[in-house]
Formats: sequence, structure tokens, C-alpha cells
Amino acid sequence: MNKGLKSGLFALALVALAACGSDDSTDSAEEGARGIDTGDVKGEIDLMGAEGGELSYGVSGNRYKAYKVEINENAEMIIFPTDKSFEEEKGAIERRVASSSYDVEIISAKDGCIFFKETKENFSRDKKKVEKSGYGFIRLVEKDDKSNYIIKSNGETPVDPILKRADVDKLLKIAKSFKSKNE
Repeated sequence: MNKGLKSGLFALALVALAACGSDDSTDSAEEGARGIDTGDVKGEIDLMGAEGGELSYGVSGNRYKAYKVEINENAEMIIFPTDKSFEEEKGAIERRVASSSYDVEIISAKDGCIFFKETKENFSRDKKKVEKSGYGFIRLVEKDDKSNYIIKSNGETPVDPILKRADVDKLLKIAKSFKSKNE
């Protein structure tokens, strides 16, 4: 084989290997802090290996641009703007604790975050009662003088708790990494 052709092939192989090495560093960088910018939801969040993406989210008859972080099909959280305060959200959970219709226990309520344990009774497709016990949290991050970002956890469905403590702990750690761009 021609000496120039061998040198060219060797150089091409080195370039290919160098490109492979740069892909690995990109993957690890993607697991670090990411900027969120859906127009309404802007900030920095450390996904810590979780997946995240933009979505349109409806709550109380209002539509929002939002951001969803999912660690598996049974544990996720949604970030969207709200005009509610931390005290209003905390009060809603406290009313559920006091109600005989709910089985909710507040584990902690500090630093703009409410962490709770709850048991829910749902009906399965074959109309049998199914009890689900798990965890949930609500965190508020100040957006500006008039509004906040709310971060709510969800289980398999938006009304389900997260069944595994390890899953909710990981999501809570991710939620606590969210910083508004206004901070």
C-alpha cells in the first residue's frame, strides 16, 4: 500500500477516535445543569441523569407552557408558573391533613417546599378498590413580584403519589436544584 495512503488512513482513524472521546464528554455534560426556557418557565435545573422536556400543561382551567422531569414511568414532576404563594399551597395540604376524606401526613414544610406522605384509594379497571401509599411534594420558587414557579410531583398519574421513597428523594433533590433566572 502507498505510504501516503497509509498515513492518511492513520490520520483519519485518529480523528474518528478523537470524535468518540468528545461524545463521551458531551454525555456527561448533559447530565449536569440545564437551562429551561419554555417562554414561561426559565431557569437552571440539574437533571442528575433524569429526562426532561417542554410541554403544554393545564391546571384549574388555565394552560401553561411547562417543563416535565421524569425519572421513570411512576415518578415525575412538572414546573409551571403560578400566582399562588407558598402559604396558599401549604394551606391546601394542611386542609387535606385535617379532612377525613384524605389520608395525608406532612413530613416537612420549610424553605418553600412541602413534603408529604399520602394514601389514596382508587378503583381499578375491574372496579376493585386499590390503595396506593406514597409520597409527594410541592416546591415554590419565586419568579417575580407577582408570580412564582410551582414544582409538583406526580406518580403514575397526576393524582397518584410516588410509591418509592428513593424515587421521590431523587426528584426532590432535582427540584431543589431549580433556580429561577431572576435569582
